[in-house]
Amino acid sequence: MQLDRISKPERSLLAVYAHPDDESFVPGGTIARYAFKGARVTLVVATRGEEGMLGDPPLADRSSLGECRTDELVGSCRVLGIDRICFLDFPDGKLNTYPHPEVEGRIVEIIRQVKPQVVITFGPEGITGHPDHQAISHFTTDAFFDAGRPDKYPKLKEWGLDIYQPAKLYYSVLPKKVAESLSFKLQGVEDNKITAIIDVSRYSHIKKDALFCHRTQMPDFKKFSDQDLLGLSTKEYFYLVHSELPHQKKREADLFEGLC
Repeated sequence: MQLDRISKPERSLLAVYAHPDDESFVPGGTIARYAFKGARVTLVVATRGEEGMLGDPPLADRSSLGECRTDELVGSCRVLGIDRICFLDFPDGKLNTYPHPEVEGRIVEIIRQVKPQVVITFGPEGITGHPDHQAISHFTTDAFFDAGRPDKYPKLKEWGLDIYQPAKLYYSVLPKKVAESLSFKLQGVEDNKITAIIDVSRYSHIKKDALFCHRTQMPDFKKFSDQDLLGLSTKEYFYLVHSELPHQKKREADLFEGLC
């Protein structure tokens, strides 16, 4: 099925994740849905994933894996329709060891530059429980609020970056019942922590194509059965952490609901 992008430049989505492949495995269908509906999508990746799998058979060695995974990510983003990638270039597996302002400040800078309406990232559980996933959730949550505060990171003003408050912050999550049905253990959340269910069935083939761009990580993906991948490719789930809108539905089917 051929999908053409529709131009609606007023919509802007910022996705902030830890590693190459997070963007396709977790919210890939949602990203594709909004990108192909004309939203401007920016991806922030905290690391280059240099401590990940090498492939089976190996497609890189440890010294070249970061570069290899960067190329894989570029391919995935092209498939998903992502407009811009911002690498923070922190070491893989060590994100939580860095001073909070050092990481948060980089994300605040990007928020003030990109001016997204909607920001998505991992929840505190990080879905897989990876420490980098949990850390990027914490840093992004604080950056979401601090981007709109004039007392935070005032030097950015000298660089021409005024304060900016995004409208909505969402966590990518999995329902507990979905997580427990998988053949590979992931961390789910209770139903009351799911406020948006996005139908991405029309974009499931795009999500799969993007995921398979990450060839070095295929040994990890093979832990999932075809049934697992089907369950992860038709619906994606989010928890609304904060909204600047005065009235908010308890359950949404669109992350931009109420915005435009």
